Amino acid sequence: MGNNQNKASKSTATADSSLISTSPAPVATAPLTSHRQSVKPSSAVEAKLDYGFNSALISLPGSRKTTLVEEDFTNHIFSAIPGVGKFIYQYLLSLHSAENSIVPIDKFTYIKGGTTILSLKSVEDRINFYVSLFARGKDIISDADVNTLLTASQQTGWMSAGLHISPEELLVNHLKAITSGLFKVQSSSVPVSEVSNWSIKLCPKFTECLHVYTCSCLVDNKEPFAITVVQHNAWYSLYSSNIHGLSVSRFQHLIMDYLGPTLLFIKFDQYVYAVAVDTQWMESSHRWGGGDGMFFEIQPNYRLIQSGEDIMYLNLSDRAASKGIHIGKTARTTFLKVDDEFNKVSHYGIGFKLDAIEVWGCGGEECLHKLGKQKQWEHKEITRHQNRKLTPDEWKENPDRAILEMGGVTTEHNERMDI
Repeated sequence: MGNNQNKASKSTATADSSLISTSPAPVATAPLTSHRQSVKPSSAVEAKLDYGFNSALISLPGSRKTTLVEEDFTNHIFSAIPGVGKFIYQYLLSLHSAENSIVPIDKFTYIKGGTTILSLKSVEDRINFYVSLFARGKDIISDADVNTLLTASQQTGWMSAGLHISPEELLVNHLKAITSGLFKVQSSSVPVSEVSNWSIKLCPKFTECLHVYTCSCLVDNKEPFAITVVQHNAWYSLYSSNIHGLSVSRFQHLIMDYLGPTLLFIKFDQYVYAVAVDTQWMESSHRWGGGDGMFFEIQPNYRLIQSGEDIMYLNLSDRAASKGIHIGKTARTTFLKVDDEFNKVSHYGIGFKLDAIEVWGCGGEECLHKLGKQKQWEHKEITRHQNRKLTPDEWKENPDRAILEMGGVTTEHNERMDI
């Protein structure tokens, strides 16, 4: 885990940079008619697509074309990620009704297919469409095509953040973890419905940036791609052992007053786990957490392990109860235990050395602002008490005096033998 979310480790990707690895499936087409060539837009969506199609034709060098071949489509409309354009082009070809598979795309087909894509309103509809698109219309999808879909989704996600990163620089290990979680041992394909259901349950937003990119290309949106992405609360690093050290006291100081939801990451050996904590952190001898809490394995296999209430347990001071961070709803289903000194992890009863812990705040700027105000107040109180001189009567009632005397230190001058 890096010090911030923007620093992705470079590794060699297995996916081709074009995001395409197989030839297009046969599709049916029909001869073009004058009616199809003179199609007029009848809605705002069709007007945008009409503009996008005409803009693409104008951008073609030295040509008066009225149709688009695949090379034009991918190089001029989907130039940032041509591989996505190839899949969309094959989808548009499939809307033809006759046998010639090499006929180019005309305006009628462009608007017809584009209207379908721009009309995908729900998360479920978008996921079902793109999984089917990358499965090339089949009922099953190969591990290679799932990896291509995930790579395209991740690449458009980086683009939405204003980062233009090639497939070779993507988080390849994370992609492998997802495909490992999806595909069983010795299985190279799964039903499309299984991938769609998995996405809707565990990663409902993973096609969002891909969809926005596709729509932007089709309508020739001139605004920056990053602006069109649905806004969400930013994540802020509250604690990172890479920065603050594996320190229990720093961990407590930096996260306990944060009032929003958080993400906890724990890394050891080959494993990375994450916990979505939907409530404020608390120290208790009982389990806690709201109904939206979730416990994931991130690597080596991406999968949901447990969800719901009472996943979390944190006790660092009560000697009568088990100490440390425990993850799991009951003592019997505790999957992870981090000791109270941040040295070791117990993973299904097997001990490992703790490598790293991070906590990210997901409550947006408001929660971060409230945390900052709380820390400022605490600092002022500490400074005020440090500079305050106690009267003799106040010192007699001060708890620090009792603690010192319990340790054998005499605080009354007339009773001390060393002065």
